[in-house]
Amino acid sequence: MAERRDRPATWTHLVISTETFFRTVTNVTGQEIPTFMEQWIYNGGHASFRVQYVFNRKRNMIELEVKQKVEPGNGRLRFCFNFAHSNSWLQLACSAQILHFRYVGPLTVLVQELDGSFSHTVQIDGDVSRADLQCHSKGRRQKKKRVPLYSGDDVEVDLSNMDPDSPVLWIRLDPELHLIRNLMINQPDYQWEYMLRYERDVLAQLQALPQALARMRTNGMALQEVQCFIVDYIRYNDNSINRYCDDHYRASLLNALAACVAPVNTLGGGNYIPDALSWEMNEVVEVSVRAS
Repeated sequence: MAERRDRPATWTHLVISTETFFRTVTNVTGQEIPTFMEQWIYNGGHASFRVQYVFNRKRNMIELEVKQKVEPGNGRLRFCFNFAHSNSWLQLACSAQILHFRYVGPLTVLVQELDGSFSHTVQIDGDVSRADLQCHSKGRRQKKKRVPLYSGDDVEVDLSNMDPDSPVLWIRLDPELHLIRNLMINQPDYQWEYMLRYERDVLAQLQALPQALARMRTNGMALQEVQCFIVDYIRYNDNSINRYCDDHYRASLLNALAACVAPVNTLGGGNYIPDALSWEMNEVVEVSVRAS
């Protein structure tokens, strides 16, 4: 042992690198994993999914569409340095290039139906991926029903607000957070409401809360209490002690705030200068500018 300590050349078999580790993985499993290494080891960034779907009543299937939106914020910067001699001076030129992230692989879709929660795996292989998900329930024209949830609980759900031809209560993507991703789901308002009211998962409720509240209406108008709630949610959102940024979360709050602001055509004519706005609208403008 003392001889090995004095001869560093004998330590080489004890030193492991990324390349030697994955070479060992390939030798043991017999599988090459270049896509995994390219996405998760050598490149940075995260995936950004935009999801929408429609229910096909005749086929009793969900027609799902997943788009990957490549944005400047979901890549990483690669810096390139070039050295050059000029008049006895050493010049350094630096350029930055954004490496975008496109996810390729499986994506879990959790569909909460009237007869239970069903998990599907969708293969993402490009900027736009489509899949047909078979539903295991039928639409029911009844007011209430006990529904088994993903958590194992059974809850009595009021079905008076949902589409009677559709058995889908809500959908979730990647519920176990296997991916580093930004996610935006376009689904009917009542599904956000059901997700907020009955889903036991805290992350699902956090996602559904602003969206469901912002779409509440009385006589076609958003509730003033909801607008004030979301304004305070944005104003007092303190992320100073968190080393991770919350830009996408703040963006979702701003989208919810925009959804609960009355359209221009309901406000009547006139030029809306800051002094002419109500104090509620001034608050909306203030927090929107400060958060953006």
